[in-house]
Amino acid sequence: MQAGRPRFVRPAVQDRVYYATHRRRDPDNVVASLKPVMDGLKGKAFADDHSGVVTILPPVIGVDRERPRVEIVIRETGEGVA
Repeated sequence: MQAGRPRFVRPAVQDRVYYATHRRRDPDNVVASLKPVMDGLKGKAFADDHSGVVTILPPVIGVDRERPRVEIVIRETGEGVA
């Protein structure tokens, strides 16, 4: 909501997940659990992620006992936001 509705041409997308407890997490499972979020962004914030123009960065998995959350960071890597 704070970002409005930007549209990215050549985005780099990174998932950042902060849990309330510290335990070992499987990064593949973390990414898989966020698939519905990525599917919701396709066609809205950027083109289909299978189009070859979307760069999926490795996830950040951390602990924030006070504020567990999921952040999806999208940065333009091309000419600019359309």
